[in-house]
Formats: sequence, C-alpha cells, structure tokens
Amino acid sequence: MVIDASHGEKEGAEERLTVIWIVFILAWKKGSLLIPSHPSFLNGYHEAKDGNNDSSWIVYTVTQVEEVKMVIKLIPIWSTCIIFWTIYSQMKTFTIEQATIMNIKV
Repeated sequence: MVIDASHGEKEGAEERLTVIWIVFILAWKKGSLLIPSHPSFLNGYHEAKDGNNDSSWIVYTVTQVEEVKMVIKLIPIWSTCIIFWTIYSQMKTFTIEQATIMNIKV
C-alpha cells in the first residue's frame, strides 16, 4: 500500500482488481443465500470475525461491494467510448485516404 500523509492509505491497482474479483466470486458463491433481516448482518462481518477466520475470501465490506457496483455502472460508458474511438480512428486509415483521392470518373 502507498501511504499519503494527507489522505491516509491508498490501495494499489493490483489490490483494486483483486477486490473486484473477490467481490464477484463471493457474490456468485453466496448468491443462493437469503437476505438477512437487519442490514448490519448483511455481509456477515460479525460472525466471521468472532472466530480465528480473518480471510478476505469470507467477508467484504458493504463499501467495497458498492464500489464494485459503481465500476459495473461505468461499463456502458466505457464501451460506448471504445466503439466511438475505434470508428474515429478508422477515418485516417490508408483505405479511407486512398478512397478520397481516387478518381471516380473512370
């Protein structure tokens, strides 16, 4: 982790990707479980920390799950930008330049 004096600890890029993958895997594995009656029991934090089980594969915070959901909401914007820039980059290719110079009255 990188420590910044003004903002505290910051996660590295590898750790962010690891969090995203772990949240996806945990959501898939725990998809069949029922939703708890009280939101404080939503991620099972208290039950997992009571024993000697400090594994990050068991518990992730609601904040981390919400961050992953925000990243998922950005995927349509990213895909739109990728499609736009792919089409835009084709406008200066050799084929287009050749077609604009070509004599069409032959």
